[in-house]
Amino acid sequence: MYRSYLIGAALAATLAFAPLAGWACGMPGNKTHVGQLMAVDTKGKSFTIFDVQTASPITFMSDDTILKALENTRGMIQVKYEHVGDALRAVDISY
Repeated sequence: MYRSYLIGAALAATLAFAPLAGWACGMPGNKTHVGQLMAVDTKGKSFTIFDVQTASPITFMSDDTILKALENTRGMIQVKYEHVGDALRAVDISY
């Protein structure tokens, strides 16, 4: 009986918290990615994050203002972007 209760509780917790993984890029809004900052390329005017929803790196083109703001950034960031052909251009970031 106790084992059945634990299995049921574990299943309920899994079902309750599973949608939180999708929140990373789904809830903040359309055209938004959330992830760990991996690299900033000032010469190439781009930066890369490790996206938490897709579990893969995503590179964004950027302007000097955003790149300067990322210079001393560590940790998770939220990137709002727009499509420019096949590329993604960051239009805003938040921490």
